[in-house]
Amino acid sequence: MTFVAPILLSVFFTAVAYHHPQTHPFTHITSTPTGSIMPLNPLSPARRLETWRHLACILDLQERYDPNTTPSDHFEFLTPTDINIRADNLWKLGLPLMTQNFLCALMHFQAAMRYTIEPSIIDSNGEIDQAAPLTDVLAPYLSDSSAFCRDEKPYARIFELQAKVDELSEEFGEKFLWVPCVTDTILKPMWEIGQALRRQLNEGVQMLVGCYTSQDTYEPTGADIQVSEVSSVYVGPPEVCAICLENTGAVNGVTTGCGHTFHSDCLAKMINGVTDSSNLCSYCRFVICERRSRLPGPTQHIFDQHSALVGIHAIAFAREDLSCLKALYKQVFGGFPPRIWLADEDPEQCAWQTWEQLHETPNNELSGHEPEYDTEADLGDHRREFDD
Repeated sequence: MTFVAPILLSVFFTAVAYHHPQTHPFTHITSTPTGSIMPLNPLSPARRLETWRHLACILDLQERYDPNTTPSDHFEFLTPTDINIRADNLWKLGLPLMTQNFLCALMHFQAAMRYTIEPSIIDSNGEIDQAAPLTDVLAPYLSDSSAFCRDEKPYARIFELQAKVDELSEEFGEKFLWVPCVTDTILKPMWEIGQALRRQLNEGVQMLVGCYTSQDTYEPTGADIQVSEVSSVYVGPPEVCAICLENTGAVNGVTTGCGHTFHSDCLAKMINGVTDSSNLCSYCRFVICERRSRLPGPTQHIFDQHSALVGIHAIAFAREDLSCLKALYKQVFGGFPPRIWLADEDPEQCAWQTWEQLHETPNNELSGHEPEYDTEADLGDHRREFDD
């Protein structure tokens, strides 16, 4: 049963993810379709919650049954030509089931957070005109890779490495891999850059998942708590109310058992509230009275769209930079890297140690490093070229 459970859950999530037929195309990530699972408009809070739960559940499942896999590992299955893939086309790539589930859930949640719609075209039932234009909140930042203070050092290092590779290639020809300095000047920095980009991918996913919080609410029940039962009339010079911080008047001041002064109205509103601290003095946390009876109310679901946009932006540009790094790898070794080229973060066990051994082998004999991708397409549609 231990091995059957993750398989069954994975199949279930695949069925959920591909039940939605309609998508809105856009760069790097796909939009949220309307579908029948959540019969509300695709930009509603309910839709955001649904897609967030889907993504969080898959990540939790992965952490439970495959803790050594990180979100960045799933992106390694995508080729440079898959940057603009849509969620409803992921199945065509032959991806592992968990990777397919993760990418689909990620794309749907990104879309739910990226787009907004004018409230004026939402009817009283919460439905929208499916032909209505959506506002892409991320659009102003798609041409700015440094937006949201994103670290561009990895790409700058790729550019520097490209110059070194060109220099060595021009000086030594195809045998430049045998040059002793290639390990320190090319191979190890390439691995370090790859690790930095993997961290950006993982952090972007973490920001997306972390953009959601929930808050319990309560409704008061029973009779109101009377101020006269928990305080006495204040007599003396004006004092600062411990709640509103304004002076009490001659007729509206009251004092609680801790000796602090309040406006009668301020105290009445506070002690009849439903928060966990509504019965505590706002100055000294003295227990003024028993907390008012309350019943659970609806849970508030809060999404931080700015944090989500930062995460989406980081993922999109880290993917492009990783594609540039793969193009550099291809130039050095004659083929795109295998999927596990950056999988291990331990420098003593990392893939670049294997690359170091490869410089003793001609490019056309790189065992295990044959191109896994469509090399004819290469990286034709990149945001930035090396020779800019």
